[in-house]
Amino acid sequence: MPDKTPASEHPLHVYFQWLAVLLPVAFAISSRATDAVGTTIAIAFLARTIIYRDVRWLSERWLQYLIALWLLTVVRAIFTENPSKGLQESILWFRYILLAAAIGTSLFIEPLWRRRMGLSLAVVSAFLALDSIYQFFTEFDIFGVPIFNNNNPELGRRTTASIGRPYAGSVIAWISIPGILGLYGLGYRATSLLLALVCFVAVLLSGERMALIFLIATFMLSLPFCGFSKKALGIGALVTAATLATIFIARPELYERQISSTINNVRYVGATAYGIIWKRALAIAAEHPLLGVGVGQFRDECKKPQYGPYNPATIPTSFYCHTHPHHNYLEWLVETGIVGLSLFLLAMGTLFRRFWIYAQKKPVDLMFAGAAIMLVVRLFPLVTSPGLMRAWAAVPMWMMMGYAFSFVAGRQAEGSHAIRQSEFKP
Repeated sequence: MPDKTPASEHPLHVYFQWLAVLLPVAFAISSRATDAVGTTIAIAFLARTIIYRDVRWLSERWLQYLIALWLLTVVRAIFTENPSKGLQESILWFRYILLAAAIGTSLFIEPLWRRRMGLSLAVVSAFLALDSIYQFFTEFDIFGVPIFNNNNPELGRRTTASIGRPYAGSVIAWISIPGILGLYGLGYRATSLLLALVCFVAVLLSGERMALIFLIATFMLSLPFCGFSKKALGIGALVTAATLATIFIARPELYERQISSTINNVRYVGATAYGIIWKRALAIAAEHPLLGVGVGQFRDECKKPQYGPYNPATIPTSFYCHTHPHHNYLEWLVETGIVGLSLFLLAMGTLFRRFWIYAQKKPVDLMFAGAAIMLVVRLFPLVTSPGLMRAWAAVPMWMMMGYAFSFVAGRQAEGSHAIRQSEFKP
């Protein structure tokens, strides 16, 4: 006879809870490990839905909009210039929706698991930060992975930590703030502030400009939740200024990379690689306004002569035609059109409305605040994007989406349980 054990009580449920808690560890290994763990969780959740016929998660409006968006991309792929490629990419990105749904509506309903996830994020952030700093000064990380050196001015010298790819700073910026705020909320304030300082130094040394801007933005948005006095804020500002001055004096090339080049890119954005690809993406979107060119079709469409000259030899220093538009909303607009972008905006608007309602009841869990802040900055229109379909960048975002929503779903489950308990009182 088939096992009739409720899904939430099945031994495998605990296994996948632990797997989700350890997902951040995969970030520190490689993109393939990240994708493998995230996909395993997504497939298990889909299997659970089918076996137990538990479709309650489908009642969430933000997930309904995302599923509608996914179905749109699948249907659109059939009518693209390269339907096999389009169908493959369209079908596969459904795993990100399943990952967010699994974490948000099933795996982290209990407060204990949410706390474990926050601590996991803190530990992995600390490891990646310390490993990056060590690699910056010794040329190799603790496992012997060499620092990334490239003559391409768009990339330059970057730390990779154990990941082995030049985006360690981005990963630290994306996952650190829930752990930092979580430790602060649990009473480990000195440890929390030390972790924040270490992460800041690591991202500064990483050579990634957007990662530094991103981390600073999350820190600034976190301040209201910490209740610092004016004196504490003043001391923090002095420590930050002293740290920056020391690093920039010792390593003037970092000032050039992180400050001067950032200012120049903002001033002359139209002539930068980002500006070129954004204008090209807008031109493509104007040609395919309603449903876009289809998921995975941008790289081929971008090379067509009607959008401007394309020379593969200049790719590393000119623009990103061979990858993606490097902007969240432009990528949705180009590949799914106005309809797809609208569905994504509806999904995010609905999700953040749930976050706002949850945050009205005080006190707000600081781990939730950290996850929500990360999403706010990640989805801010002026932030460049490393791509929506690349596992190393996509999994942390969808994971954090689910993690933040798990606090909302957890409170809702607690309320339902309290109602059921009251019904049995004499």
